[in-house]
Amino acid sequence: MEKQILDKLKKIIEKGMAKGRNEIVLQSVAAYGSYLYKEREIFTSEYLEHVIDQMCELYSKKKIPFVADVQKNVILFYDGFGMDMRGLAIIYLKALAELGYKIIYVTNARAKGKQPMLFSVLQPYEVDVRYFTYAKGYSGQLDFLLDIFEKERPFCSFIYTRPEDVAAVMAFKLCDFSKRYLINLTDDVFWLGTTCFDYCIEFHSYGFDLSRKYRKIPENKLVILPFYPYIDRSKEFEGFPIDISDKRLIFSGGALYKTFSEDNLYYRLVSDILRKYSDTVFLYAGYGDNSRLKKLSAQFPGRVFQIDERKDLYQVLKHSFIYINTYPVSGGLMTQYAAAAGILPITLYVSNECEGLLLNQEKTGIFSKSYKDLIAVVDRIFTDDDYRKERQDYVASCLISGEEFKETLQQIIRSGRSRFTFEDISADISKESYTARYKMELFETCVGTYRNRKLIRYFPGIYIKRIYHAVLRKVKRN
Repeated sequence: MEKQILDKLKKIIEKGMAKGRNEIVLQSVAAYGSYLYKEREIFTSEYLEHVIDQMCELYSKKKIPFVADVQKNVILFYDGFGMDMRGLAIIYLKALAELGYKIIYVTNARAKGKQPMLFSVLQPYEVDVRYFTYAKGYSGQLDFLLDIFEKERPFCSFIYTRPEDVAAVMAFKLCDFSKRYLINLTDDVFWLGTTCFDYCIEFHSYGFDLSRKYRKIPENKLVILPFYPYIDRSKEFEGFPIDISDKRLIFSGGALYKTFSEDNLYYRLVSDILRKYSDTVFLYAGYGDNSRLKKLSAQFPGRVFQIDERKDLYQVLKHSFIYINTYPVSGGLMTQYAAAAGILPITLYVSNECEGLLLNQEKTGIFSKSYKDLIAVVDRIFTDDDYRKERQDYVASCLISGEEFKETLQQIIRSGRSRFTFEDISADISKESYTARYKMELFETCVGTYRNRKLIRYFPGIYIKRIYHAVLRKVKRN
């Protein structure tokens, strides 16, 4: 079934290119790329990259901007997410602004009014904000970006975006007069655009290894720059839905799919802690399929709770006893938030994707590939206060500082090199395979979107189903 539906997208792409239906082609490429990202089985697609190359050749004959010179202090920063504090945009933009660059910040119009902290940080600096919309499709977004490149002529540009963002990838590929940097946020999964940059910024050796081996990106185009969590320490604590005055809080969070594995080890770990230490409660902040969380709650009545993601995350962590990292997919930024709050991010992992989430993390003693070893560490943390406090102090020092981040980013811009070097860790790429039914559900979410709406003529059943469920959810909410 999977092959059939992907083959159908390929046919749509080929016919669209033959008939000059550019928007259909771009929406099909985006849907295909989104599926490969969510499927999590490969890192790049030669076929999709070839289609992008062909589309760029077509656009280069018509719309490629001619730029004789560049503005040497202007940087274009393209942010396909448009988040506020979540993610990496805020720390990159803060560093670039403090370095004295004029920034053209381009993001999704849906972000308007939803980035108060980001713009509070950037307020003292010279930042020109531009918004693109989904209304004119990927072709309109591409024209919008090409126009900015042509008029502003940035000497340097950053692309920080979603894995399927074909319009941004093409714009950066076409505008090679600017020195281009891709910020590789989703390093362990598929993304489009392996040739749309001059340098790819990885945050640890694991991503570096994947990019050189499986995306075939030359090593001289790969640089490492660890990130750090931007924290609003002035944000007041919003409290908990339960009284924990006499309890030790175990906190965890993120998308719930990250906790699903055949061996169910994540829930076994939490269950073992709750069973052994009667003064503990477990709080999970996140979204997704909470069926296993509900089973855990039934097993420990009144001790397991789920809440939405919190804007006062730092304060939540400060009020926690330990943080349990998700498994089998760990959370890099959540790990760093916990470390910044001085809380131990207890981590069980099966592959070396966790390597380099913290600086010198091998010395922390809280990362383990063995369930038995991790339980031993947890027991010592719960029974030895001196050990726990000593480990907390050390973990808090395992983050790059904002100043060091800024200085290294300047070094990368000027020379294409970083003070952080690659350590050959032979990245483990083993992944759990999804069922055929789940893969079909993934495909439906990738095709049946507003951005890919021209595909409705080819997949009407998917759109009818998606619209029906959207209406049903709205009725239930009301």
